Amino acid sequence: MAYFNTSIDDLPELDADSSKHAEQVRLFLVDLIETNNGFIGFDRYMETVLYAPGLGYYSAGSEKFGPSGDYVTAPLVSPLFSQTLARFISGQMMSNDAILELGAGTGVMAAEMLSWFNTSGSEPTAYNILETAADLRQRQMATLSTLTPEVAGRVCWLDQLSSAKGFNGVVVANEVIDAMPVKCFALMSGQVLELGVGVCDGKLCWKTVVADAVFEQTVLSRLPSPIEHYPEGYHSEIRPTVSAWLKALGEYMGSGLIVLLDYGHERSTYFETSRANGTLRGYYRHFMLEDPFVFPGMVDLTASVDFTEVAEAAVANGFLVAGYTSQANFLIDNGLLERAADDSTESGVNRDQTRLSQAEAIKCLTDPGEMGESIKVMVLSKDRDTDTGFTRDQRYRL
Repeated sequence: MAYFNTSIDDLPELDADSSKHAEQVRLFLVDLIETNNGFIGFDRYMETVLYAPGLGYYSAGSEKFGPSGDYVTAPLVSPLFSQTLARFISGQMMSNDAILELGAGTGVMAAEMLSWFNTSGSEPTAYNILETAADLRQRQMATLSTLTPEVAGRVCWLDQLSSAKGFNGVVVANEVIDAMPVKCFALMSGQVLELGVGVCDGKLCWKTVVADAVFEQTVLSRLPSPIEHYPEGYHSEIRPTVSAWLKALGEYMGSGLIVLLDYGHERSTYFETSRANGTLRGYYRHFMLEDPFVFPGMVDLTASVDFTEVAEAAVANGFLVAGYTSQANFLIDNGLLERAADDSTESGVNRDQTRLSQAEAIKCLTDPGEMGESIKVMVLSKDRDTDTGFTRDQRYRL
């Protein structure tokens, strides 16, 4: 649960070490901006505050996930999520298929999926995890150490992807694309402007420049309506790295599937004229922030995914879009409710407690007002016949 907040005065205070770290990141950025003539693109800023070695949110060791962190992901809501996802993947795997999880967070989803595969007798040949953050890798290792040696022995961590096309199997990316850096733009007086970062009285602030011809054309090509139909000051985001990311995955894969689960919209919704303030947001201790310059390096920044862009980039890089639906539809199609019923057979008080906790989890995972509609599931296939079995496939909306 995130609490919308726009005032830094209402946020939980940083401790001394965190405050020192945020100031170190701010000074680094001020120097970077000054050496770049007073302006950097927002994608450069986002890349720095999230991923810069020793400085960025994902590389500096702070608590990120769960009640004591900044946000909660679907695998942390209930084991039902990972078990249902594993059931879907099991139905798609061929013999000798492996699994690759991109950015495994706490390792909880990997552990629960591996346990399900082991119990069901449909284990992959290997379970690879691509994780570049050292502290997260250590946390994943600790989580997975609770599995039996036989099951845990299937896990291998990767630092990078090769281009040998040697991987056959299923790639899983849960809330990965939304953390990729975005470029920001605004529409003013019928013109496309780039929103970047400058320094105002020693503080990080928004700075606007006229967009170059390439960025302007990119923005105009994404807008489903003519620019004059948009309100003055309309602003949103473009994610420039999706195509290169899918290209790298295509070069890594021989055949198989990519299962993407992320917050997002189709382009017609993402860039509708009424969505005038974009989707960029920050999370700190379960507060949702509008200001991306609060506590740099200590706040998670994210922007929703334009799934139409993902589909176009996938096709351009040799994939087929095999399915697209909401998280609620996906989980229900793949037996979430049946799995919950199977787990609610304990007697007495335990049964009642289990049913109550599962009802709360199912609501969080499937309710349109929570994760059910805001998170989408897209399946991409490469050199493989695939039937997702989605009963409410929404590819027509892309």
